[in-house]
Amino acid sequence: MELGLNLEDDDFQGQSKKDSDNTISNSASLSYLAKQCPHKWFDNAQGPIGEADVQTLKFNADQAYLEKDYVKAFRFYEEVLKRTSKKNMSNRRDMMESLARCALHQNRSSQALEWALELHNTSHPNNIDHLTVSHDLLSQVYDAQGDSEESLAHLSRIIHIHPFVPDFWTRIGQCYVNFKDKILEYPISKSNLKQVQAFCFIRALVLLQRVETTVRSFAKEPNVKGQKVLLEQIRSFSLHPEEADRLHFFASLDIAHSRSDAKSGDAQSSASDSDGKDFQDLGRSERIKALEKEFENVPDSRAEWNPSMVIEGFELEWFKFMVE
Repeated sequence: MELGLNLEDDDFQGQSKKDSDNTISNSASLSYLAKQCPHKWFDNAQGPIGEADVQTLKFNADQAYLEKDYVKAFRFYEEVLKRTSKKNMSNRRDMMESLARCALHQNRSSQALEWALELHNTSHPNNIDHLTVSHDLLSQVYDAQGDSEESLAHLSRIIHIHPFVPDFWTRIGQCYVNFKDKILEYPISKSNLKQVQAFCFIRALVLLQRVETTVRSFAKEPNVKGQKVLLEQIRSFSLHPEEADRLHFFASLDIAHSRSDAKSGDAQSSASDSDGKDFQDLGRSERIKALEKEFENVPDSRAEWNPSMVIEGFELEWFKFMVE
């Protein structure tokens, strides 16, 4: 009886020729062992630190930093920097930042400042990634030294690049809180200090609330906790309800709608089907280009750096509505 299955003889011999060519045999699969790096493989190097290769030193430094052994980490990072070519600026900047943070963790703020300034001096004046890292590091170092004015000035430069990061606004608000016993000469905060402080924390709260529905997994708990902390901070100012509403309105105005200020470059362009034109992306890429162009003429070198002028410009950009 013909079944019409069209079977070949090889189909009844366990494994077809095709299978033997394209699959791994059982013996081969059983003998295969994946290569694995033992834990802390880089820590097995014998001999003095000067004889170890750069890669091993870098792994040792990062491991020591992870384990909060900042003295050991500093020693390794310093050795890696010595061996890194001056042409390899990316790696050198990484080492400078690491050295500054190690010194900061050891409460050696003067040494941390030296490395942070050296890092900042290597930042390209219109590379916003370079400037973000160096200004952020400098703000933390000055904050550790108790210099709230310098810390605020560097944070205000970051806000100009990243206006939608809640952590930066929280830190700016804390800088203004630290000014409570100081006579200020800034254009707006000198007579509206409480409102300026509250605005910064409200701004941070609004930014966290705006992303709450999209936050998942491990980020959800910090978002909720952060909102609770900010709410308590805002309540401590005992604002009048109308005043609180006004601050909330201006703190969220550019979040709900693209800022009209041309220098922010945040305006989005939508495709116009009626015009028959192709879609043009005028979003982040155009905003970044505008910022980079603007930063070409911004004095960030120490010779031209004036924290009071930087803060004054920041206040006029964000708090002007308080005096209008």
